[in-house]
Amino acid sequence: MINAKAHHPLLGVSVLTAFVLAFFIGFTAPASADAAKAEGFVQKLGEEALFTLEAADSNEVVIADKIRSWLNSYFDKDSIARFALGRHWRNATDSQKKEYTNIFEDMIVLTYSQRLSEYSGENFEVTGTTKVNSRDTMVHSKIIPNATNAPKTRVDWRVRNSDGKMRIVDVAVEGVSMSVTQRADFDAVIQKNGGDIDAFIAELKKKTG
Repeated sequence: MINAKAHHPLLGVSVLTAFVLAFFIGFTAPASADAAKAEGFVQKLGEEALFTLEAADSNEVVIADKIRSWLNSYFDKDSIARFALGRHWRNATDSQKKEYTNIFEDMIVLTYSQRLSEYSGENFEVTGTTKVNSRDTMVHSKIIPNATNAPKTRVDWRVRNSDGKMRIVDVAVEGVSMSVTQRADFDAVIQKNGGDIDAFIAELKKKTG
């Protein structure tokens, strides 16, 4: 068991370091080598997060640097960014895609460095896995609050094995995908701006500036 904390920006519940893509959980399967590897992958991230949060003592700069490192080491950040932009990705120019992807990473780092700086010792426990398809495994976990009667929060991590390389492509809190929510929010902003990608990027810059 390890400790960790963050808050889903919409649900207001605890999560470890939630960012990312969403799909439905598939069939239940017996434990496999991939399942064990995926479970260990998420456990390792949790251990790193715990060590960082305890050492950082709410220092947002230190936490932000580590989150950026986690994005590169544990998450398929480019796929996540493309998914979040949805159908608008194919309408963006190459320069817009590059600028958006960079700002998207900055937004994730800023948002969750603020969330994780509020860490106060909740327990994080990996509880099992579900095989989704030939590449993806859902790793199930719970955030256990310090208060005895406080409810636990379910957090599911979708881990993809691409040519032997593990990467997280989804984090769902109580069954709600953070990336699907992000995709809907982005679509609403782009629609509000008449489909103008530059206007959308400008709004993201304001949030990260």
